[in-house]
Amino acid sequence: MTALEKFLPWTVRYLNRFTLLRILAFLKSRGLVLLAFLIALWMIWGLAGKVMESACRLDLRSIEFSSNGIVAREYALGLLQIEEGVNLAALDTAGLESRLLASPAIASARVQKELPSTLRVEVEARVPVVRIAYEESPTYADAGQPVLFMDPGGFIFPFDEQLHADYRDIPVWRVTPSQVVPLRAGSQIRVSECAPIVELMRLINSRSIADIPPVLSISRPRGWQLLLFLANGTEAQMTIYNLAEQVGRLSLVLENARARRKHIRRANLIPRVNPVVEYDAVPDARDSLPDDAPVAEEVPED
Repeated sequence: MTALEKFLPWTVRYLNRFTLLRILAFLKSRGLVLLAFLIALWMIWGLAGKVMESACRLDLRSIEFSSNGIVAREYALGLLQIEEGVNLAALDTAGLESRLLASPAIASARVQKELPSTLRVEVEARVPVVRIAYEESPTYADAGQPVLFMDPGGFIFPFDEQLHADYRDIPVWRVTPSQVVPLRAGSQIRVSECAPIVELMRLINSRSIADIPPVLSISRPRGWQLLLFLANGTEAQMTIYNLAEQVGRLSLVLENARARRKHIRRANLIPRVNPVVEYDAVPDARDSLPDDAPVAEEVPED
């Protein structure tokens, strides 16, 4: 626009042939850019509409699950009973956590929403340390009574076929009514009672079966005393103090007996020097070794 045109009325300035020619020239030179801009604006508008529509619905599309390995995803989802395509905003996470914790085998559970469409489920199951039963009770294989397990915290919970098939053969802790009352799922044993058992099993499980045979059962006749019954028929006596040293002595006397082709009937592992070992008169074939096995020194008997 020239300086002279500024003094003309606006109707003359804008509604004339020269102005229209300027507009057409601008559209011609900038037409492709303007067209691309309008197309991009249309696509952004459409995408924003879809996002807003999805955000308004908040449909559940995925469930992220994690656990300590005992509880499977299918087991946890069976407890949650969440319908497919449910609105995520309508889910009560506290209620879902309560459904998971209703299972005695689950120690803790956490359920979180992650917008717009994900539910995160974290479960920690109780880890069985021992089976637990009163001293006069038969083993679970012979009785129709429910099988009870104990976790490291002393919590008692029932056997679940879906979760604990790999824990059928863990040792049995034979307790007395004075130690555990009542013995039922949901009760908890005092830490002073269960801590030595938990520590003992941790130490034994850290060794190989070739070193120490599997433990069948454990009892605690006195507050300070532990009796172990091994799968090879050996009975071992320990005290609740210095368990690591006594497990080490158990490994040594068993190694000595295997080397001498003898079977230990009883072993008192409480003495730090020269544990008291009682052998069977006839060697047990389960403890025999090849002829070229090294022979260790005999353990003195008191």
